Amino acid sequence: MSDNTQRHRDVGEDVQNSISGAAELFNLLGNERRIRVLRELSQRDNKAFLVADIADSVAKREFGDGFGSEQRRSVYVALYQCHLLRLGEGCLISYNQDSAVIRRGSKFEQAMDVLDGVLRTGCM
Repeated sequence: MSDNTQRHRDVGEDVQNSISGAAELFNLLGNERRIRVLRELSQRDNKAFLVADIADSVAKREFGDGFGSEQRRSVYVALYQCHLLRLGEGCLISYNQDSAVIRRGSKFEQAMDVLDGVLRTGCM
């Protein structure tokens, strides 16, 4: 195989990996609750947070100040069982399910840049 052919193959693989990565990022950002979690983390200092605190903030955004315990529980369970795991798998957050602690992940800033760009254009 020539050097030129190998370079084309490498570029093709890089492009495919970039497309796959972008698709996964948009998939992760395609859910309102996951977006709300990321927005909550972006508005706070880069510290660790309990799932319960994030669930309260998300429930307040979804239902207003007068949300009840069932609404809070529903948000908490959905975050705990689904959304936080997905965000953690995508490295957007660091999530320890045993201790129920959330931190910004290694790809958090990249995701926020994309999300902010989409929100600025009014596409969401």
